[in-house]
Amino acid sequence: MKFIEKCHHELTECLHNPVSTWAKLTNALIAFLIILSVATIPAHFIPDIEFAHKGLEIFDKIVVSIFTVEYFLRIWTAKKPFRYIFSWWGLVDLLAILPFYLGQLGLITRPELFLGLRILRLFKLGRIYTVARSENNHKSHQKHGSFHVMDGEEIEYIAQRHWTVYVGALAFPMLLTTAGVLTMLFLWQINVWAALGVGGLFILFALALFIKLWLDFNYDLIYITNRRIVFQRRELFGANLNEVNYIAITNIKPDTTGFIRWLFRYGDIIIETSAMQGAITFKHASEPFTVVDEISKNRQEILQQTSKARSVDPLITAPAPDNPPGGLTV
Repeated sequence: MKFIEKCHHELTECLHNPVSTWAKLTNALIAFLIILSVATIPAHFIPDIEFAHKGLEIFDKIVVSIFTVEYFLRIWTAKKPFRYIFSWWGLVDLLAILPFYLGQLGLITRPELFLGLRILRLFKLGRIYTVARSENNHKSHQKHGSFHVMDGEEIEYIAQRHWTVYVGALAFPMLLTTAGVLTMLFLWQINVWAALGVGGLFILFALALFIKLWLDFNYDLIYITNRRIVFQRRELFGANLNEVNYIAITNIKPDTTGFIRWLFRYGDIIIETSAMQGAITFKHASEPFTVVDEISKNRQEILQQTSKARSVDPLITAPAPDNPPGGLTV
């Protein structure tokens, strides 16, 4: 019984606590499988490489098996299973595997339709590239990339870029993967080493781009705490942190102009500070109005606390800005 409870707890952390390391690795694996399974679709329509069709079918069965296990584990570990099943992302997870089983039952008899429906797996990337708000006790006791929580500090909200930005950016790595797979299959019967070399270069380049996008999405974040705001930008090697004290903020506003931004509810967050600091812009943020509300609420609380403290001791002054002069875009 304890073993089952422990497994349930660990799986819940992995599948529902997106800031954990295991969750990020799991999402990276699933995203890579989605890209690879969609990138191999054109290979099914090329008659010259029929020798590889059986292997591609086996690969797809492995992918569907992984997605199926993930789907039922999400149901088992969800706080409200039925709410997850009928939620948008629950339906997306189901659509990622449903065409395969409909094909096995003979309800989808046309191969081109079955392969076309496999593109629905791309919607699953939206789930992967969406970090839900975790409970505060999860977030405040963890290390987040290069950002560390101070004593007495609690992370109240983690803001990130909208998933559509990254799904769109994945188009090029996906094309490179398709080119690598097709090159490898075409050259296989001519020269195995040439197939592995040329095709492998395409795939390795696509993998490098994918890893960069994965790092950008998971670590380019705004940490809103009860004491400060920290902007983290991840590079391929290392990270850049920029801290803003609430007392230094003069204005904060979201920019959601444009039909696409309005439709998908994302935009830029512009934080104006003192003249020495300039303005800080976090581009393509998800739920920008919510982020602005969180920052404004904390700023108001800090201003009230500072005002009360000054009324008791007039010598208390606001903390000095930590940021360098000039504007910053992250």
